[in-house]
Amino acid sequence: SVQGGSKKAVDVALKKSDRRHLRQRAVSYFWNDQDDDDTEEDAARTSSSSPSLHAALDEIFLKGNLSSRSLPAPGGNKAWTMVLYLKTKDSTTTDSQYWPYKTSSQFVWMALQEKNRVVHETPTVALWG
Repeated sequence: SVQGGSKKAVDVALKKSDRRHLRQRAVSYFWNDQDDDDTEEDAARTSSSSPSLHAALDEIFLKGNLSSRSLPAPGGNKAWTMVLYLKTKDSTTTDSQYWPYKTSSQFVWMALQEKNRVVHETPTVALWG
């Protein structure tokens, strides 16, 4: 909707498959893994190298409420979009040892996209205290 000449950002809940895909992108980010053809040995090495990080990523991307907010580039350039991923507080996050944000929602990931292709992405929140 348009109010006062500006568009209002809308948060869209992510489907389970989108959440799993985003989590995998986070794993690739932290292990700088550009190869989609991982062997079972590679997967085992990555999983065992930091079990607490994997548990934190599961908590952030697979549990609770996660939504996306797309912001168009300034100046009306429709080819570029900033996508922010927001984890909102809910009952499943209050008892987590990996999610320290108990009272408010937090942006957890952001991606710069050009024509729906991710150009750059990065975490936007500390994953543990």
